[in-house]
Amino acid sequence: MFRYFATYKLVDEKGNSEVMMTPQDFLRSISPGEKQPENLGLDQFISVALTEVHTISTKLDLNTESVFYQLGAGGLISFSDYIFLLTVLSTSRR
Repeated sequence: MFRYFATYKLVDEKGNSEVMMTPQDFLRSISPGEKQPENLGLDQFISVALTEVHTISTKLDLNTESVFYQLGAGGLISFSDYIFLLTVLSTSRR
């Protein structure tokens, strides 16, 4: 699910990459019947240099107090963040 809904791939100067999702991607992934944007699908990502992460967080227009902003790289959610959020949402209040 994560790789299907994630839209960004952060690439460092050595060519190593990490797939990330935006808060909107996360909401789509937990909403029944939602699909990925038309031009993206499984393993199709927008590649961004690691040094340009701040431009993505600016586009997301997140409040610095937002849980999404606090979790990851300026609002982007890693796979481990995704698992954490799903665990929090699926755990009962007890």
